[in-house]
Amino acid sequence: MELSNIIIDPEIQKLIPPLAAEERRDLEASLLADGCISPLVVWHKHNILLDGHNRHAFCVEHDIDCEVHEIVLGSREDAKAWVIKHQLGRRNLNESQRALLAAALEDVYGRQAKTRRIEQACRNLPNAKNVADLPPLAKSKARDQAAADMNVSPRLVQTAKKVTEGGSQKLQDAVRDGGVSISAAAEVSQLPKKRQDQLVDSGPRAIREAVRDIRKSRSTPQAAAASDDDVRPRSLTEKQATELVRQVRELKRLTDVPSMEYSPIHIRKVVAEIVKLVL
Repeated sequence: MELSNIIIDPEIQKLIPPLAAEERRDLEASLLADGCISPLVVWHKHNILLDGHNRHAFCVEHDIDCEVHEIVLGSREDAKAWVIKHQLGRRNLNESQRALLAAALEDVYGRQAKTRRIEQACRNLPNAKNVADLPPLAKSKARDQAAADMNVSPRLVQTAKKVTEGGSQKLQDAVRDGGVSISAAAEVSQLPKKRQDQLVDSGPRAIREAVRDIRKSRSTPQAAAASDDDVRPRSLTEKQATELVRQVRELKRLTDVPSMEYSPIHIRKVVAEIVKLVL
């Protein structure tokens, strides 16, 4: 197959973590010195490149011959799954990069499971007019399967989903590049996308400081609540205790009126007096 006939699919290419600048330089130097040793992998009959995007680009640029290997896959989702899982054996990826790939793989597995379920339901219910007529889908195990395939925990995949759903493209790319951890990216993904991009541009230290601030602000209300729970009634003098009993009786009288003849303002005043006596 001619290199010019190979199709670069942006959606497929986006699944592959980019090479670092030094890795790209080393790859180009190797291709110029030794030629293209590893074949490109293409989806049979679709001509979509699945593996070797950087090699393909350099071979086209420098007019280097490269062998092309075609593989047969049943669907586009199968092609995506192949690309994602293939990265694990070809690249030295950190845990955060694998988690981000697992999040994408979870989506693929979920769609595959849904397709299989619908096909099965259509066979069992040939008269069903649309998907809404079909039985509900069984609970998906896509996350557990994706986590196992990419050698990360399901919980980390869940964290990565926060990044893919709420993170800006620049933040996601920073995780793919290996410069930002998935846990830090998940925290930053809560911020407006413009602010996320600013932090990525500012560098790792800015992201760490932002994560610290986010976690600190989240813990502050909890600390306040804890301090409220620790409040204890103060000791009362005999006169104060007598007044407290009187106020409690008054509160009971007000709240016992079925027709609520007294406005909530009266009740709040009594409660305020009780609080002043007790706290």
